[in-house]
Amino acid sequence: MSETAISEQSINLHIGARLRARRELRRLSSSDLADLTGISLAELQAIEEGGAEATPKFLLRAAAALNVHVRYFFLEYQPRRIAA
Repeated sequence: MSETAISEQSINLHIGARLRARRELRRLSSSDLADLTGISLAELQAIEEGGAEATPKFLLRAAAALNVHVRYFFLEYQPRRIAA
């Protein structure tokens, strides 16, 4: 069967890049954003690098801290498909 699935890594990389860009635009340190969202600095760094999946709860908190709608993290996302 040759079904395709959206690459989880591609969405994680996209969200991480959007998160970092907005954090830097707002001139927040990684430590500040970690504190505002209730996660550890290591967790935030992993999310920004695309190595960890952002939970819905984290995305809602990050959106509030960064003054954006939660959909901001998904804007311009182009899914990469992989063979399943």
